[in-house]
Amino acid sequence: MIFIYAIDIADCCVTDDKIEYLKQYLHEVRIIQINRYQSAMDVKRSLFSELLLRYALRAEYDIYEDKLHFFYNSYGKPFLSNYPNIHFNISHSGKWCVCALSNEPIGIDVQKISEKSNSIMRTMCSEAEYAYLLKLNDKMRDFEFIRLWTLKESFSKCEGKGLYLPFELLSFNHDPDEVVLFVNGKRDNIHSFDNQLFDSEYYLSVCSIEKNDTLKSNVNLLKLEKLLESI
Repeated sequence: MIFIYAIDIADCCVTDDKIEYLKQYLHEVRIIQINRYQSAMDVKRSLFSELLLRYALRAEYDIYEDKLHFFYNSYGKPFLSNYPNIHFNISHSGKWCVCALSNEPIGIDVQKISEKSNSIMRTMCSEAEYAYLLKLNDKMRDFEFIRLWTLKESFSKCEGKGLYLPFELLSFNHDPDEVVLFVNGKRDNIHSFDNQLFDSEYYLSVCSIEKNDTLKSNVNLLKLEKLLESI
């Protein structure tokens, strides 16, 4: 079973004192990251991503620990120290923080759609993907590139390798209703994907090794007030 949670923090008006108070519920590594941020929005995205994870774990697995404890693989992907059979992944972009939970490896990515240069597309895409993108008009090219980007991020995060996996070796087809991945030219028959245009300005993708139609059926949209009340 896959569980997806999302929270909109666009109108978040928490004070600096409140942020300092909420840090007590975060893992030490997250606190160090937050303290390095200069942007207030970066602080809020990082803060509420982990708080959203805490909420989802309580809601779906009855885990009520005050502070989560993690260990990390060689690529830096975190895992729950006390619950090795529960897999999770978080992502944030713009005003959205998202979280995925599963009993199998899982990856999730959300990205705001924005104009990207051809040089970035060429670096991130396979030759077939890049050739296809060049045939599209500017608006459709931006939409399709972000769709591909989130799919690749979700796959890499599911594999636990993050940005260490060369994205140009991954090639997706162009049918959003039946996503197919090729790795080094060989079709991947292990992973399952789902993706959708999210809130009209974002793409959201999930990768797992179990049947995955979660996005089309159930993304739990959580109100910020409810999240704060639960702490």
